[in-house]
Amino acid sequence: MNELLDKIHSRAYWRVLMRPTQFDSHRIPSLSRCKEIIEKSYVLLRGWDYPHFEEKDVHPGDESIELGCDWEDRHLEYWRFYQSGQFVHHFTCWEEFHRLNRSPAPERYLSVLSALYTATEIFEFAARVARHEVLRPEAEISIQLHGMKERELTFEDLWRSMSVRGHVSGRDQITCEVTVPQVQLLAGAPELALDTAIAIFERFGWFNPPRQTLADDQRKLLERRLGV
Repeated sequence: MNELLDKIHSRAYWRVLMRPTQFDSHRIPSLSRCKEIIEKSYVLLRGWDYPHFEEKDVHPGDESIELGCDWEDRHLEYWRFYQSGQFVHHFTCWEEFHRLNRSPAPERYLSVLSALYTATEIFEFAARVARHEVLRPEAEISIQLHGMKERELTFEDLWRSMSVRGHVSGRDQITCEVTVPQVQLLAGAPELALDTAIAIFERFGWFNPPRQTLADDQRKLLERRLGV
């Protein structure tokens, strides 16, 4: 797995960490139960699940399970889920493998919609895990983006991209963290995801993005209406 992590870290990538605020090394009684929670909680809203789950690829550790994936060198990810309820996930940015099919287009970029969708999947997954009483009384969720320096925010659509043109990250790492009661996570995962996505965009200098428009984009994802 170290080789896979090195490969992920050689590109732009996301790092997600979620855990309960109160530590209990055996909050989850068994590795089998860990696997069951992931299997019942992973999110499939578009072409790839979050996190990726294939039962045959899950490997046991002493107090955790893990999975690594290298899909045709076009998507790489690694996650580990501990009996304590801590979940850590590293995965490459979608933008590393997709050139924008328009002109003009930045070579190094972060897609507004891809970032919004990813944040939404992360919080939806966290809410599903929380339903299994894993993230009580509160959940700490940390989302990091690495390899962001000199990347420009953009949309795949040329016209929408004009609204964010020139918003370039001056830092390599962007971090957004939230501590939220389990009950709030269960009730408001989409809003928390939207807050986080907007916080990411602000790090690029895009202040006061159109929240309602982004919420409409998010709703299409949640309702599986992408492309409609």
